[in-house]
Amino acid sequence: MPSAMSVVWDVIRYPKKSQDLAKLLLKFDEVLGLKIDEPISNETEIPEEILKLAEQRKIARENKNWELSDKIRDIIKEKGYIIKDSKEGMKIERA
Repeated sequence: MPSAMSVVWDVIRYPKKSQDLAKLLLKFDEVLGLKIDEPISNETEIPEEILKLAEQRKIARENKNWELSDKIRDIIKEKGYIIKDSKEGMKIERA
């Protein structure tokens, strides 16, 4: 497997890109199963429990209850998620 991946990386790094090289990579992928032709999705589905906690935190922040807001943020962090606040609103990400 390391030798096969070395060849894949050599093809990827080859300075002259072409359709033939792209087809070659897809052929390699049939054997290696890397799924390189599938789009990458950065968005993962956030569990309902986390969404409910985030909503509770939002309400606490609106009521300027910073202590409760911080406590809820810590609970969310313990469950593997991070909340980022910005001018556009709140964003939840995997930790």
